[in-house]
Amino acid sequence: MSKETAAFTPPTDALQAGLKGLSPAEAKVESKAVETEKEVLDNLEALYTKHAGDLAAIFAELGENPGKAQKYPPSSATEFATKYCEGSYTYVDDGAK
Repeated sequence: MSKETAAFTPPTDALQAGLKGLSPAEAKVESKAVETEKEVLDNLEALYTKHAGDLAAIFAELGENPGKAQKYPPSSATEFATKYCEGSYTYVDDGAK
């Protein structure tokens, strides 16, 4: 193996010294994003409940096509809200006309 292709491996004592200088990182939760997502889910669940699960009425209010939701109907308001947010009921417009 030539010097140009050999991988560099730092000495173990240098790695250990570097590790001692590290401190644990704190996990940061994007609380604003989590609150917003919860609010969106709550609003969609309320919409589902308002229309008693009537997908045609729900999607008419949303101004969207209910086709996928009718083909794969949710069993609850929570399932509807989750799948809607995940894009499970969205049609992709490929731009072809």
